[in-house]
Amino acid sequence: CVAALVMVGRVAVNTTSHVAPSASPPPPPPASCAMEGHQTEDSSWKEAWRLDTGLSAWENDFTWDTYTCGNYVVVIHRKNNDTADLTGYYIEGSKPRKIWTTSLGYTSTTGYRHWWGGHLLLNNQVLDPVTGKTSKPPQDFQSSSFVANDDTAVSCSSSLSDESSTCTGWDWNDGEPTQRWQQTYEFTSIHPLWHHADGTPASDSIAVSVQGTAESSSRIGVLSTSDGSLLTLSPEKNDQGHSVQLLSARDGWVIIDPDSPTASTFSKIEAPPLARSSRIPGN
Repeated sequence: CVAALVMVGRVAVNTTSHVAPSASPPPPPPASCAMEGHQTEDSSWKEAWRLDTGLSAWENDFTWDTYTCGNYVVVIHRKNNDTADLTGYYIEGSKPRKIWTTSLGYTSTTGYRHWWGGHLLLNNQVLDPVTGKTSKPPQDFQSSSFVANDDTAVSCSSSLSDESSTCTGWDWNDGEPTQRWQQTYEFTSIHPLWHHADGTPASDSIAVSVQGTAESSSRIGVLSTSDGSLLTLSPEKNDQGHSVQLLSARDGWVIIDPDSPTASTFSKIEAPPLARSSRIPGN
C-alpha cells in the first residue's frame, strides 16, 4: 500500500484511550513494514489515502512526526513539557480510522528505520500500533538503541575512557527478543547515518556513522545485522565539509562525493570489499 500523506493536526490523554469500540478490531501489524508504491499510467503518484491530524503544517511545526507500517499510522506530537501525545490510526480502504490515543514522556526515534517486528521502537520502549500500549525491551538493552531491519534491533553503550563501544544485536523473536550477537568496536560513537535511507527495511546491513575519538572526524560505516561485523568505507564529509552520500545496492554500496565527478563502489562479494571508481554521467 502507498502512504500519500497530507498532515495538518491535535491529541491529548494521560493513559491509553481506545476509540470506536464498536468497530471491528484491526488485525496484527505485518511482520515487515516495507512499503510498495503504486503509480498511474502517466507515471505520477496516485494518492491512496489522506489523513488530517489537526496539527500545524509540518513545514512550520517540526514538533510532530508520522510513522507507517502496513495499514497502521502513528502520529507523535512532542510538547514543550517533555511529554508527547500519540495517536494511532488504521487505514480501512482509503479512510484512516483513529483507534487509540495516549501520552508518554519525552519520546524519540533513532535513525531511518523505526519498526521492529511490526512495533515502533521509541527510546527504550516498544509501542504496539494496534493497542497503543508500550512494553520494555530486554533488561540488557543498552542506553542507545536503533532498528537495523524488520527483525533486528541494535543497542549500544560507549566508553570514552576506553575509546570503545559495545553493541548488541537483538532478534524480535515473535515479541520475546533474544540476543543474536555482541561486538566491541574501537569507536566512541556508533549511530545510524542521518542523511541516508535505502528504503529496504529487510536489508542485511545498515549505514552507520562512527567516530574514533572526540577529536577525530566521523566516518561512514556499514553494520551487518547478522553478526555485527562493521566495515568503514569513507569519511562522512569531504575536504570541503560537504556530506558524502551512501547508496545501498543489491550486492554492495556506492559512495558519492557531491564535489567529485566519480563515484566509488564497494562489492559485498569481495572480501574485504574493494573500492572501484566510475565516472558519474553528466559530470
